[in-house]
Formats: sequence, structure tokens, C-alpha cells
Amino acid sequence: TATTLPEGVREGNENLVRLTPDAGAKVDALRAREGQGDLLRIAITGGGGNGLSYKIKFVPEPRRGDILVRSAGAAVVVDPKTALYL
Repeated sequence: TATTLPEGVREGNENLVRLTPDAGAKVDALRAREGQGDLLRIAITGGGGNGLSYKIKFVPEPRRGDILVRSAGAAVVVDPKTALYL
């Protein structure tokens, strides 16, 4: 089924992010428990001396420029900068 994405958000595929069925189930359980939003945001920050930091959190909606990937029943959003590293 085709869904309309918010302006500035594009659909990605599992070449960017792929969850195993077990990971998808865990994401679904955590999403329900935390109640912060239905989208799992993956972000990479930093660099320099400490290397890269990986951050994940649930968000209610994507941001302009995000890439949305549906994998194992979960909706994952990634910003373009993070996508370069995944």
C-alpha cells in the first residue's frame, strides 16, 4: 500500500537499514513501552578523538530530509548524514 510521506521525506530500502525479525519485535515492544513515537530514529554523531556515537530514540514524526525505511514491521528514520555511515 502506498502511503504519502511528509514533504521532504523519502522512502529508503533495506539496503540502508535491515532489522531481523527478532529486532523488529524488540523495537515494537520498546516503542509500545516508551510511548514517545512510532518511528525509531538512528543517528550517528561525533567523530574526532572519541570516534562515532550511535544514538537511537523513538520520535513521533520524521524531519525534512529524513529517509524512512520499513523493516521487520518497524519504521526507522535516518538523516542523510547518518545514511552515509550506515
